[in-house]
Amino acid sequence: MPPSRALIWLRRDLRLDDHTALAAAAAEKTAVAAVFVFDPAILQPLDKNDRRLTFIHRSLEELAASLKSKGSELIVRHG
Repeated sequence: MPPSRALIWLRRDLRLDDHTALAAAAAEKTAVAAVFVFDPAILQPLDKNDRRLTFIHRSLEELAASLKSKGSELIVRHG
């Protein structure tokens, strides 16, 4: 039987602990991937050195490492 899979769309909650949707998916599925999408409409007016972007990038790096250590992955896209 093929593995059951789930895809979690992360928007604002970039943490693993106490994440309701992620916990539910992990409890029910054998494979879980998370996705974060940068919205160009939000990014366009921001300066490339904006501290908020730096914070989000660092948070995503930490999240990706945590997910990888648990056998999962973080997919990051723009669009």
